[in-house]
Amino acid sequence: MAAVAPLPSTTSRLDAMSLRVIALSRNDALIDRFARTAIGRTLVSLRVLPKLRSLADQRLEILRRFCVLVRLGDGHAVLLKDALADVGYSQKQITQVERILRDERVEKEGAIDTSSA
Repeated sequence: MAAVAPLPSTTSRLDAMSLRVIALSRNDALIDRFARTAIGRTLVSLRVLPKLRSLADQRLEILRRFCVLVRLGDGHAVLLKDALADVGYSQKQITQVERILRDERVEKEGAIDTSSA
């Protein structure tokens, strides 16, 4: 993979394009999970299920892949967390991405009732 020149982060907040990539990567995680099964691989080879394509912007592709791996519970997401910093995302922005993904997971699983504890 070619080196990507990091873009200096001028803000601690994610830009609109990054937020859009995070949202769109939700479907990519579902496709990626299914495509790892025997049936999924068959459907991809028959072109019934789309093959995931990389984004042209490598900075956004690293973000997309990070989101997909986090959603799949893949431990390799840690490696991409470092790559996010290497391509110019600040630690605050990376934390914001993680918070979005965590909140999404909590929303999906439902709120945890701690009142009986």
